[in-house]
Amino acid sequence: MIKFAEGRLYFGIQIMKNTAFLIACILISASWSATSAQAIKQKTERNYRFITSADSILLSEKVHKYDSKNRIIEKQESFYNLQPPGSLSKEINARFDATKMIVDEHIYTHKKTEIDHERLKTKYLVYGSDEMSSKYVWRQYYDKTEEMMKEDTITYDKAGNLIKRMVYDYSGSTFQNSDEYKFDKKNRLRRWRYYTYWSTVNSRSKPVTRKDKKQEYKYHYNSKGQLKKTTGERYSTKFTEIYSYDKNGKLESFFQQKYRKTKAAKPKKSEKKQEKKKFNINDEQLIRKFDKGQLILEQLTLNGKELQKMEICYHKDSLIKTYAFYQKGFKNTEYIIEYSEADLPLKKINSNYHSNGKAYNSIESTYNLKGKPVEDVKIMNGETIVRTVYEYNKEDLLTSMVIFQKSKKGLERYDVFYFSYE
Repeated sequence: MIKFAEGRLYFGIQIMKNTAFLIACILISASWSATSAQAIKQKTERNYRFITSADSILLSEKVHKYDSKNRIIEKQESFYNLQPPGSLSKEINARFDATKMIVDEHIYTHKKTEIDHERLKTKYLVYGSDEMSSKYVWRQYYDKTEEMMKEDTITYDKAGNLIKRMVYDYSGSTFQNSDEYKFDKKNRLRRWRYYTYWSTVNSRSKPVTRKDKKQEYKYHYNSKGQLKKTTGERYSTKFTEIYSYDKNGKLESFFQQKYRKTKAAKPKKSEKKQEKKKFNINDEQLIRKFDKGQLILEQLTLNGKELQKMEICYHKDSLIKTYAFYQKGFKNTEYIIEYSEADLPLKKINSNYHSNGKAYNSIESTYNLKGKPVEDVKIMNGETIVRTVYEYNKEDLLTSMVIFQKSKKGLERYDVFYFSYE
């Protein structure tokens, strides 16, 4: 498939060791040529692997031609095997027909006794210089017998909104994936639905079809055009999401509920008599709260029991001052940051906790007034095990880094790094 990206050339040789010899990987050479009549640019790229300083093997050769809009209009790529050297492994040839707006791509895979041929055809509504600026209408995949095996079709409305995507698989039974989207007059997404359609022939030679709705969502907006509610269903799980905003239009809270009702398993004969349950309920709820657009609380519960919680406090509304993460009611991780008057960090404490709530591992970092670290201390179960000290020159360049590590005698100098500048 053609990649629609503007070419940038990178030159380089990377040397790596092998048990028998040194190999230099990826030497790319490229050249550009242009003809003023058709305004076509051509890029040639070759990739070599060096066995010795005087011997190399060509791994691949790519020739791309571009039009005046920097769109690939022709592509020829060849890939070669290491053994036997120079033997073809794969070929890709593609061409863009500007009249039909179709890219026709042929892929040849060379095997020992045969060559496999695959084909990919793509019709574009908009053909741009990259994938993001392109819109295709359909894409078809053909196997080596030139029989279509897969097809992907896309439909847009007059405003350019994607309203339908159909993916067909004709290998064996016919299988279809479908996405449908609906937009309002203001081009806002109001509904998204995903379903599958399956068709085959049973043992009695009778056609059998089945259609399953997998996912469906509906979107609701407030008078300011902000998303306020989403409802839907994914397989057997129902979704509800509610958004609320403050008077300045910033997100104030978010609520999500996932609700699933499943049949309860029958009790085993060996189990004692108990109240029979027809259904099991899974009610998962996620709550997020915001202050001036910044997340301050996130809480996840299952059937009323808290699974996870996260709390955040800020310094001057944007810099994180404290962060705490809880699992099943116990603190798991905590960050505490102190700031200077210039809003630069002065001290950071990062702590991890046991399930009983006791800290077992923490790193305390201190900084100078310019925000550069001067000391890191790692503490394990209340004891300092590693201490790192940083020193700087008058230009604030790091001159030394000394690491102390715990031993039988206490903290001892373990490693020293010195830095000099010219």
